[in-house]
Amino acid sequence: MKKTVWALALTASFVSTQAGADVMGLYAGAQAWQVDTSGNFGSTNTRADFAFDENTQGVFYVAVEHPVPLLPNVKIRHNDLAANGNTMVSGQFSFGGTDYAAGSSLSTSFDVTNTDFILYYEIFDNDLFSIDLGANIKYLDGDINVRDARGNASSEKLSAPLPLGYLKAEAALPLTGLSVFGEVNYLTLDGHEIADYQAGVGYNLIDTVAVNINLHAGYRAMSVQLDDLDNIDAKLDFDGGFVGAEIHF
Repeated sequence: MKKTVWALALTASFVSTQAGADVMGLYAGAQAWQVDTSGNFGSTNTRADFAFDENTQGVFYVAVEHPVPLLPNVKIRHNDLAANGNTMVSGQFSFGGTDYAAGSSLSTSFDVTNTDFILYYEIFDNDLFSIDLGANIKYLDGDINVRDARGNASSEKLSAPLPLGYLKAEAALPLTGLSVFGEVNYLTLDGHEIADYQAGVGYNLIDTVAVNINLHAGYRAMSVQLDDLDNIDAKLDFDGGFVGAEIHF
C-alpha cells in the first residue's frame, strides 16, 4: 500500500499531451463546512478520547488549468481543522511531556491548518464528464493543547507535509444545469493513514463566454491517523455537510 500514492503520481506524470485544458482557466471557490470532530490522540503510547464541539469551517481554494503539454494543472485549497473538547481520563494519560493522573478532567484545543497543494492532469474532459488525476501534498500545521483542572498544561506542534494520491470525477446531468462530483485524496505510509474525500451536487447558475458561476453542496469527510508523527499519536475524524460557490474565468 505504500506504493499507492507514488503509483498515482507516476501515472499522472506520463499521461499524454491531451491531458491539459483546451484554454487557460482560473477557478476560485469557497465553502462553509459544518464539521463534526471525533476521535482520540496522545503521545508515548497513551491516548484519550475527547468529546469535541461542532463548528463551521471556511474552505477556500484556487486552481489554474492550462493547455501546456505535460505541465500539470495546479490547485491550492486551505481550511482550518479547529475544535475544542474535553474528557475525563480513566487511566494515566501523557501528552507533550506531561503525565496526567487517572481521573483527571482535561480540556483540549485543537487548531491545525490543512493546506492542499494539488498537481493534476485532466485525463478525460468533455461537456458531460471529466476525470482529474494527480498528487496532493497535504500540509498539516498547528498546535494541540491540553490542560487539566489544576492548570497543568502541555502542547505539541504538528508540522508535516504528507503525499497523497488525488482523483476527482464530475458528470453533468444533461438539460438540467446540474452535475454530480466526487473527490478522493488518500495516503497510507509508515503507519500514517489519511483519507480526505467529498461528494456532492453542483448547479450551473451563470454560464457565459466570460464567466461561469456554480453553486454546490455535499458531504466531506477527513480521517487522520498518525503514528508518532511529531510525537503525536492520533485517530481523528472530521466530517459534515458543506455548501459553496465557485467562479470560473
